[in-house]
Amino acid sequence: MTPELLVRAAEFERHPQFYRAMASFSLMAIRLYQGPGVARFLVNETARTIIANLCIIFDAISQDDPSVTLTVGRVQDACEKLGIASRGRVYTFLKMMELGKYLQTQPGTDRRIRRLVPSSQFVQHLDTIVEAILEGADILLPEPICVRRYSDPTTRRRFIQASGEDMLAGFAPWNHYEEMRPFTARDGGFHILSVILDQAGAFERDIPGGTHVTVSLADLARKHNLSRSHLRQLLADAVDHDLIVLENAATYKIVLTPRLISIYRAHIALLLAYYAEIIETRI
Repeated sequence: MTPELLVRAAEFERHPQFYRAMASFSLMAIRLYQGPGVARFLVNETARTIIANLCIIFDAISQDDPSVTLTVGRVQDACEKLGIASRGRVYTFLKMMELGKYLQTQPGTDRRIRRLVPSSQFVQHLDTIVEAILEGADILLPEPICVRRYSDPTTRRRFIQASGEDMLAGFAPWNHYEEMRPFTARDGGFHILSVILDQAGAFERDIPGGTHVTVSLADLARKHNLSRSHLRQLLADAVDHDLIVLENAATYKIVLTPRLISIYRAHIALLLAYYAEIIETRI
């Protein structure tokens, strides 16, 4: 994390069209989460997102360095080193991705090693996420170059490799703001936060701290395939971290604290600035 990147993120956040840039990523996450099967796990919570990204990263690196291949063991080793997830959890998630045809065994490989390759469907889902972030960055840049450059296959591969180097070294922008963990570390947490902010109008205009949103726990649970007890715990954790205030637990009238809005905006601004920096200076 460089001081220059934090300055760039702060400049992005002050941009008068920042709420539109924020919407580009956040509304995409809502749509993808509501998609089929394994697709929703790609934006479900931080560990799964990182495991999925590591699959794409190792595959991209292997195209220039055949000694680095995508295998279950390699992803397990990386997650263990980074403290992301246990080896058993990584194995289970990758097996789910294989069953969902998001990962496939490369034909003709040694059964003892079993090299994996991402399916075109998996690559498309990850590209959807990256392109939404780059679209948001383009809104804030004097010249919108990010999506156009990423559309080039060589640039795309180098982008993934550059972000992968950072991740394997221990940096990922979505981990910078630990205050977000009540939402990012729980199943569906970031998605539910984005839904609440969308209902508050945060992606149509700048909203102040103290904005009220009334939600139905039963509707959220039904629409987003989460239990009400899980949602209650998620919101209770957010209260404990001074991110929201619950004025009436019966109808869940939620008050978005200035702290939550500030952290969410800074979180998205850093993500946009980081991806823009890779496109502009590292490819």
